[in-house]
Amino acid sequence: MVVGAFLENGGAGDPIPEAGAAYVFRQTGAGIDEWSEVKKFHASDAQEDDLFGQYVDIDGDVIVVVSSFEDGGADNYPPESGAAYIFHRNEGGEDNWGETAILHAPDAQSYDCFGCAIHIKNNLIFLGAPGKDSLNDGNSSNSGAVYMYRFDYSGRRGIEFFQKITHEDKQTDDLLGTSITTSGNYLFAGAPGKGSDPQNTFPHAGAVMVFKIFPHTVYLPAIFNH
Repeated sequence: MVVGAFLENGGAGDPIPEAGAAYVFRQTGAGIDEWSEVKKFHASDAQEDDLFGQYVDIDGDVIVVVSSFEDGGADNYPPESGAAYIFHRNEGGEDNWGETAILHAPDAQSYDCFGCAIHIKNNLIFLGAPGKDSLNDGNSSNSGAVYMYRFDYSGRRGIEFFQKITHEDKQTDDLLGTSITTSGNYLFAGAPGKGSDPQNTFPHAGAVMVFKIFPHTVYLPAIFNH
């Protein structure tokens, strides 16, 4: 089990205000309450107010921890654009949970909320960014997006950006990527701010966008409205 503590201050000797931390626990006995702490970790480039641990997910030997206000450190990404950190269980030693990658959106902007939803499916990681602005078609602010990354097939150590997933009728405050999950070959992405129809008869009625996932592409076959 992985638990985020995004307001954690680093503890004794490492007092970085609200840099955040994550904790890994393992069930150690048959009792439902028999758990022990395996590892506590911070971002390798921790900074004040990064909020590392605000969103977390675990799948087998892989943990994803999001730092939603991360600024990119020396790489100088836009302020508070966010990052996702990948940890592997036996990286650097048994049960060490070592950091193996830091992911940023390739078109990072401030306040994207990159990683505000996470889903790991086999060798794919999906990261929602509901605050993403669509600057290329009418400047739809907060229209949202989902970013897909792909592991390699040799121990899931290597990872690469694969595709940015959006929808055709973007509108301001759609917030696509607020929630995400998959089933079979389909990706479901929540857009709670989506209008009820192209005419926006009922603003913010909400929708779920359903994308079909193929090995090398994603397309949008349906939109579900209430």
